Amino acid sequence: MAIAFLLGTALVAIPVIGGRAVGGGELAAVERLDGPAASQLRWVLSRLGEGASESELRQHFAAAFLEAVPADKLNPILVQVGAEGPFDVETVEPNGPTALSVTLKGPRHGVAISIAVEPEPPHLITGLFFKPVERRVQSANFDELVAALRKAAPEVTFLAADVVDGQCRTVHAVDPDKALALGSAFKLYVLGAVAQAVIQGDLTWEQMVPVRDDQLVHTSQRFGAQTTRRQGSVEELAQAMIEVSDNTATDVLLELVGRHAVEAAQARMGMSAPAANVPFLSTREMTLLKWGRPPLAAEFLAQGDAAARRRFLDERLSGRPAREQDVDFTPHPNHIEAIEWFASASDLCRAHLALADLARRPVLAPLAQILGTNPGLPFEPQPKHVSFKGGSEPGVLAGSWLIAGPDDERVMIVILLRNTAGAIDTEALRAAEDAYRLLLD
Repeated sequence: MAIAFLLGTALVAIPVIGGRAVGGGELAAVERLDGPAASQLRWVLSRLGEGASESELRQHFAAAFLEAVPADKLNPILVQVGAEGPFDVETVEPNGPTALSVTLKGPRHGVAISIAVEPEPPHLITGLFFKPVERRVQSANFDELVAALRKAAPEVTFLAADVVDGQCRTVHAVDPDKALALGSAFKLYVLGAVAQAVIQGDLTWEQMVPVRDDQLVHTSQRFGAQTTRRQGSVEELAQAMIEVSDNTATDVLLELVGRHAVEAAQARMGMSAPAANVPFLSTREMTLLKWGRPPLAAEFLAQGDAAARRRFLDERLSGRPAREQDVDFTPHPNHIEAIEWFASASDLCRAHLALADLARRPVLAPLAQILGTNPGLPFEPQPKHVSFKGGSEPGVLAGSWLIAGPDDERVMIVILLRNTAGAIDTEALRAAEDAYRLLLD
């Protein structure tokens, strides 16, 4: 299938600290998304196979885009792509409220669509990209699966395990005890600290928490700068943190329980080397260190010890939001071996199991719902429950799944990839679908 690409102003790759891969099966997966990029994408999807009038195109596209790609070039591509449908949604990756990528599956071919919009109303489309997607070849065994992961990134940590007596029993693994960057998978530890605070009576799920302007962070669908939400319950914030990886919600919760509480939660949840994440960074702090104006990574790394780094964060970064307009994102790996959140595949297995144990307590009843709303991928055969958390930024890709299968057998899958030389295709995480199938065979 020859699908041309469309670029108005070039699409900018925004690091997805809150990476989300959503299993679809229906276009409703896009309907559930919030934000201006999602709204414009829904309009684009509605015009596939038909095109639009010039006046309608001017209502949705920036003038610079239409100058580069006028209606007589744009409409034939919309018609051509639509002819490959009908489509189901396979994956959705929000890159903040102003950028979004989806992968659609058709009867013969797939297509990846990326869209970027202006940050200010009326949020006209500045970038649109269509790319054909070849049908993925399933791995017949774990050796083929690992080989595919090694093609995606030079550094691979992988764990496929059965859960027996509350522990992961390895079926196949590659360096499962090697710590790599996590992206947003670190949010499991914030959730663990919140759960502990609820157990101790310091928080309740119903407690309302304000969201300050200086806490706003990019890639925040429900509580970020592009929304009107300026308060939420602890449960709503936790749900947003895990389900759509809302960075603002994450940082509000982290500040609410305290940095030291999240650091303590790491050890309590089975992390083998929690000192690697001390001081425990917020998404706002990590963003400002790497992509702030100016970036402060070098100064932060030059601090002599954890105490000095804590003072640096408090003195230099306090009170500064990290919205899209506050930072200059780059599409290249940026200090991913030094400024990130780190854990091993084995650590993430223990973290998921610790949260699953906590979810059995009546006072923590919302935990199962919070962890299970976004499965990350469409698994077959249909699981009874999936707890998922993943994340990414340029050069970092992570996914972790605790899955209860159709016969209540529990399995754990963790994929951690790192590439210091460039970005990693998020399609690599679909290896987890094969791992699940192989674990159940």
